[in-house]
Amino acid sequence: MTDVIHEFSMEMSCEGCCAAAKRVLGEIGVDGDAVVTNLETKTVIVTTDASVEKLLEALKKTGNEIQYIGVKE
Repeated sequence: MTDVIHEFSMEMSCEGCCAAAKRVLGEIGVDGDAVVTNLETKTVIVTTDASVEKLLEALKKTGNEIQYIGVKE
C-alpha cells in the first residue's frame, strides 16, 4: 500500500499530549518520523498506510478529544 497523509484535530494542552499521540501511534507501528504534532494548531499529521479507523482507535487511547479532518494533498 502507498502511504497517505492524514490530518487529525486533537485537543492538546501541552507537549505531553503531543508525546502521547506519538507514543500510541508508535504502538501500532507508525514510525515517530511519520507523525507531526502541532500544539498551536492542535493538529496531528500522520503519514502511513494504516487505515483511518486504526489511527483513530490508537489516538483515542490518549484520552484526548480527536477528530479526523481528512487526507492532505
